[in-house]
Amino acid sequence: MGDIADNIHDDATTPDQDVVLELNFVPEWARKPPSESPFFFPAGKSRSGRGDNRKRTEKRSAPGRNRHGRERSERRPQARRPRPSPSPLPPLTVRFIPEEKPLAAVARRMRLSRRAYPLMDVISLFLNNPASCRVKLEDSERTHNFFQCSECGIVALSRDAIEKHALQSHLQLFYDIEEKEGEAPSGNFVCVARCGLSGVLLGPPNHNSYSENIDEHRKIRFPHMSDSEYRRNIETVHEPELIEEWKESFRRQKLYRPKGASDEVSPMRWAKASELYAKEFAPKLIKPATRASFSARLARESDDERLKRLCEAAWTRECRSPRSLLFAIRAALLHKRFFIFKAGRGTVFITTTKPSPLKPERAIESIGEVLNYLRAHPGCSREALVEGLRPGADPTGPEASQILSPFTWLIEKGHIIEFFDGTLAVPLDGIALSHKRTRSGKKRAER
Repeated sequence: MGDIADNIHDDATTPDQDVVLELNFVPEWARKPPSESPFFFPAGKSRSGRGDNRKRTEKRSAPGRNRHGRERSERRPQARRPRPSPSPLPPLTVRFIPEEKPLAAVARRMRLSRRAYPLMDVISLFLNNPASCRVKLEDSERTHNFFQCSECGIVALSRDAIEKHALQSHLQLFYDIEEKEGEAPSGNFVCVARCGLSGVLLGPPNHNSYSENIDEHRKIRFPHMSDSEYRRNIETVHEPELIEEWKESFRRQKLYRPKGASDEVSPMRWAKASELYAKEFAPKLIKPATRASFSARLARESDDERLKRLCEAAWTRECRSPRSLLFAIRAALLHKRFFIFKAGRGTVFITTTKPSPLKPERAIESIGEVLNYLRAHPGCSREALVEGLRPGADPTGPEASQILSPFTWLIEKGHIIEFFDGTLAVPLDGIALSHKRTRSGKKRAER
């Protein structure tokens, strides 16, 4: 399967250049299976949750001996800790649709190439690039409301998760943050706590700002972690230079002032600012929803584990049987005036030119000769066509040019179909075409 990028000029000035460069048709042997896309699944972890799925080839030897025949020492069986079962997922409907920019880029390249491409290969471009898709989440039964951030569109299945997101990502929308030089802390400090995840110094355990610093750092940097879980990652260090470093950083206090507040309003420390934010500002960003659309990138970056599991399960099903992408992409391309037809063994192709049969006897002699040959030899290349009509002719000579000169017109009119791999065929009488966006297809795409 040829690369569509080889057939058209590169458009390096388009804003979606990075997306376009990845949406390429590649040979089948080099195509990455959609089921192995690492977008939703961490590298090194299989869908079964077993990690490395390499098969063990060694078989157990006779009892008491290893595979070399030597006696092996008895191993005491170790008790395994039971893993907590994951919380059940809500019965929400998850569908996937293409992002407009990547879809427009693919349509533009197919339109410029004037070739016919297998519809399933077009769909595989999006399956192999989940970032080019959007997630549509719906509660059809209206029994499991979820929440969406009106600022960035991210979704969470619980109010607690969306509130943590709003605090971490959108605090600066409502506060002016300033640093003020203060006095160094007084007291005798023999150690200082340090975040084992970020390396930030949190302060000595015997200082009155210790608990507040932990709460602020956890909610801003690690909102997905509980307080007890985060505290297990705190370490205590005794180096004098680190204690002095914390003293110096303590002098630079971070203060928060609501945007638009008068000078009479005193700036606040983190504890009071976060409390006011949760009561006054966060509700303005959070809205309950029963239907939402958001980018797959947001689904991947979400801190809501249940939402990620829900999308992962839906993506696995989509890779095995791409129903929602099939309906959405098919309807969208038909809306963009593409045509769909079947050829070969029922393979569905899509093209920008309506196949239009032309009877050889109604064409001039040179074109009729080409049409008759392609009817007898469907799937041949341009080189094979020239060789079949003019054996031994120079592929770059005048005879070849005479045969191939009307090809641009014949392809534009749909009298010849040039496929993605450069093979040629003529449309036959009675070819079944889909060129209208049906009402049912439109409804599927909108859902």
